[in-house]
Amino acid sequence: MKLRDLTNLIKKDFVAHGIDDVSEADFLVAVCLNKKRNDVYSDDDLAKKQERLVLKWARKRIKGIPLSEISHKQNFYGRDFFVNKNCLTPRPETEELVLLVSKNDSSKSVLDLCSGSGAIAITLNLEFGFNCFASDVSAKALKVAKFNAKKLGSNVKFVKSNLFEKINQKFDIIVSNPPYVTNEEYKVLDRTVKNYDPKISLLAGENGLYFYRKIILDAPKYLNKGGKIYFEIGESQASAISSLLERDFEEINVIKDLEGKDRMICAKLKENL
Repeated sequence: MKLRDLTNLIKKDFVAHGIDDVSEADFLVAVCLNKKRNDVYSDDDLAKKQERLVLKWARKRIKGIPLSEISHKQNFYGRDFFVNKNCLTPRPETEELVLLVSKNDSSKSVLDLCSGSGAIAITLNLEFGFNCFASDVSAKALKVAKFNAKKLGSNVKFVKSNLFEKINQKFDIIVSNPPYVTNEEYKVLDRTVKNYDPKISLLAGENGLYFYRKIILDAPKYLNKGGKIYFEIGESQASAISSLLERDFEEINVIKDLEGKDRMICAKLKENL
């Protein structure tokens, strides 16, 4: 079978099973065969082994399994990160958080809390030259992050820590994409998220603010003078998190993502602290 014929066959099958984003077929074939997305409509002849593998992946996707779970791969800022059930799959909107942090001088030291796959810290290190330190409470997630750092050639330092518990130095920047899904939101999450991303990476109590509250309370002890803090946030949480920051931080800014939703917040440690 020719590559374009297989891609079109999968596209029709996806639509028939309620997967209406036609680009999903293109991405699946491209990732499976390690090709560029623009090449999946070529007249190249496929070996039977390749054809069977693509069809196997397509059947899994139709069952509701995300492509990242099938391939154990997620592209983030142009690099392929290994992912599995032990870490949150990096999202495109988190690339915007990385870009926001990158506007600082790259000589700054960075602590990435709730690091998961390591995507934030590794990207800040490799793409922008920051000296990064990353932590996560999950040993299994840290194993994934360390694997990604080694595979991609990053020198990020990792530690198993419940937030600041094992952190014993100060940083110029703290960045975090912590769990922020509320109990009610968790009940209605899309199955591709709820069934495959670890619950520990998503859920954050009744109002979703548990981790923000704890990080903001202790952050001043781990920031250098003039240090900054950056968060990814849920779209309805900007006001509550801004209020939490007001005691010890100034220059509080809420930044919208490319879809126009409140998605990031940053602030600077007050001078008198």
